[in-house]
Amino acid sequence: MKTLQGRVHLHRIFRSNYDLHSAILADFYKNLAFNKKVVAIGECGLDYYRETSESQHATRKKQKEAFMQQIELAKEVKKPLMIHCRS
Repeated sequence: MKTLQGRVHLHRIFRSNYDLHSAILADFYKNLAFNKKVVAIGECGLDYYRETSESQHATRKKQKEAFMQQIELAKEVKKPLMIHCRS
């Protein structure tokens, strides 16, 4: 029997629309991450490729916060972290 496995992440384009420090959102992702069918956290990382100079500081700060939260989540649930890396 084939099984479906997944991973948990929040895509960078949604980070500006959600409060990543919200306890509700954090609990939602944590509950998903503990599911036995979830095998990894991510794809996550820092992606500055599409930023404009006007939004650069705010965007980078939010991306760094989100990246750190996903690192901590992966450690807590003891699952691998899939990292997005772009030059």
